[in-house]
Amino acid sequence: MVGALVGCDDGAGQPCILDSDCPDFNEVCIAEVCQPRGGSTEAGVDRDAGPGSDAGGGMDAGDSRDAGAPSDGSIADGATGDAGPLPDGAMPCGDPTGTWSIDTIRAMPCGSAMTGYPLTIGSSSMGPCAFTVESADMETMPAVDGTLVLDADDMLDPATSSLDVGGAGAMLCSGAFDATGETLGLTCGSCVLDLTRM
Repeated sequence: MVGALVGCDDGAGQPCILDSDCPDFNEVCIAEVCQPRGGSTEAGVDRDAGPGSDAGGGMDAGDSRDAGAPSDGSIADGATGDAGPLPDGAMPCGDPTGTWSIDTIRAMPCGSAMTGYPLTIGSSSMGPCAFTVESADMETMPAVDGTLVLDADDMLDPATSSLDVGGAGAMLCSGAFDATGETLGLTCGSCVLDLTRM
C-alpha cells in the first residue's frame, strides 16, 4: 500500500502524525503516512482511527451537528413558533383604527377641542401597535393629532404616545384602549377626555 503511495508525484507516503505534517494540503495523515485526501478506502479506515485525523474531524464536525442539536433543540424554533402568530396577522395589541369622536371632556384645558369633534386613527409605519391620529377637519375643529402607541395590555405607552389635543401643542399622553367597549381614554397633561368609535 505504501509503495503505491510513494509513486505519487505529490510526495504522498511521507511519514506523519497529523494532517499538518503533510507537505500538500490535499493530503491527510492516514495510518501515519501522508495520503491523498478523499482517496482510497484506507481514508475510511483511518476515520475510525480518526481522532488523530483532522480531516476525519471534519466528519466528526458533522457529529458536532449534535452540537447542532440546539437547532434540534427546537427551543429556538419553538420560540419563533410562539412569535409565529404575530406574522400570521394577529397584532400584539388591539386595533383602534377607524373614525372616532370626542365623547367626554373630563378635565380641562384641552385647547379648543370640544365634544363631538371627529378624528381618524390609522396604522403607522412605526410598528404594528403604533397609530396615527388626525383631526377630521384641522382648520375649523382641531380635535386630536399625533401618534399613539399601544402595549400588549392596550395601554398607551406614555414615553412614545405624543398627541396634540385641540391645537394646544404636542405632549406625551397616557391612556387606555377598550376594544370591547370601543372607547379610548386619553390623559395629555391636565386634559382628560374619552373618545368613542363612530
